[in-house]
Amino acid sequence: MKTLFYLIVITMVFFANFDDVFGQAKSIVGVYESVSESEWNVKVDLRADGTAIITWESWNAGQYDSRTIEETVATWERGPYDTIYLRYNGIIDTLQYNNRLSRKELGQQGAIPGIWQKGRYNPDSKIKNIKLWTDFHYPCAEMPPQVLMMPEELVEVAQKNGYKQVDDFYDIEKAIDPPFVYGYKPADKWKYDKYTSAVFWCEKSSYSESEHRSILKYYLLVASKPDSWSPMKIDDIIEWEWGSFPGGLSLYEDTLATLDGFYYIDSNSPGPKDVLLRDKIISCGDGGLSIDFYEYNGRWLMRMWD
Repeated sequence: MKTLFYLIVITMVFFANFDDVFGQAKSIVGVYESVSESEWNVKVDLRADGTAIITWESWNAGQYDSRTIEETVATWERGPYDTIYLRYNGIIDTLQYNNRLSRKELGQQGAIPGIWQKGRYNPDSKIKNIKLWTDFHYPCAEMPPQVLMMPEELVEVAQKNGYKQVDDFYDIEKAIDPPFVYGYKPADKWKYDKYTSAVFWCEKSSYSESEHRSILKYYLLVASKPDSWSPMKIDDIIEWEWGSFPGGLSLYEDTLATLDGFYYIDSNSPGPKDVLLRDKIISCGDGGLSIDFYEYNGRWLMRMWD
């Protein structure tokens, strides 16, 4: 009888913690809110009956009491691995719940439950790529020690230049390849070492005077060193401007192709169509849309393709 009793107890405990076993939070019902230093705010109220209210507030500087409030009725359902499908006005926002969403963008330590948009989103989305957190009185979980997303030498050269690794790179569904790749530049043919050059994604927050808030941006850093024992130095920096989040990096060669279809990043003008691609191409992809970067005569070009 004791054995049967223990089996019943174990079974009850297992199903009581079923969600935890399979990576699901017990409940994600609640109000999630953005934190903005601008004259706007967005809230998402996920209710237990499967309905949701999206609230947009906007106001002129110093006139919060007379703010404009726009409410949108939505429905939501919970998918595997704490994915949230929010439906309204013919739009489906695919959100990700995280019970330890970092508060670093707010200039604060620790993490509390929150949601954010996964991958690309509809231009008419009410959520866009804004991160939303629960009640800030929620007990703050201490952040775990930093996990390196790329080799330490790349993390160090980024930090020395005011950038940092993308800590949540692999939390984004579309990140397939790693956020770095070695061997972009050709090395000395007598001392070949692909680890003397690298390209890698980093992030940096800066204050926007026009929006009156800090904005997190992503940058592609191109670095190299003369030999394997010297420190890396930054050669070029490309600001990410083609979506909410960059994809993983890889290199490839296509010596029969030309710059036809490439555009200069600094002027958006087309590149020379008859120039062959003699060097390696940096590819940034997410399994769907891909973006190629190529350097020619000291200027960077890009092209997009499916």
